[in-house]
Amino acid sequence: MSTDDPGGRRAFTLIEIMIVVVILSLLGVILVARATNFIGLGRAEAMGANVGHIREQIGYQAATQGAPLAASGYPLAVDGGWFRSSEMPRHTWTGQPLLVQTVTADPNDYFPATKTFDPNAGAQPNAWYNVSNGSFCALVADEGDAGETLEMFNIANNVQLTSLAQTTRP
Repeated sequence: MSTDDPGGRRAFTLIEIMIVVVILSLLGVILVARATNFIGLGRAEAMGANVGHIREQIGYQAATQGAPLAASGYPLAVDGGWFRSSEMPRHTWTGQPLLVQTVTADPNDYFPATKTFDPNAGAQPNAWYNVSNGSFCALVADEGDAGETLEMFNIANNVQLTSLAQTTRP
């Protein structure tokens, strides 16, 4: 409640000011959390566009035999020279060209067992390519929550996995 001062003006009590500060702080925390989530979703959606383009190039190279092919009929590696900039598209979490880990795994494995990478760790693979079936995936940063990390992976790779441990198609 407000009190009257001797000059006839009304003033706020310390309690009222503290309540307003607490409410504004809570609103600020909520806004920052939402903004962070929007940034993550934006990164994942942009990565999804890059992944789609890379998958198209893998299919094109396999169909035209424009690159050395494995016995599976897919390119032996994903080559930055396939792209207009003559380098791999950029990973949206690091801003650097994708670093692809090329594996010859089970042809039923369309997704890596480990779907995350540390964006602060420097030159480590942040994408995965299985020569056995032409499957390509971008890895995502660990969001600290398995559900959120899975959501980011699914958006970044245009898939609908139900678990971070899943390696086969749904």
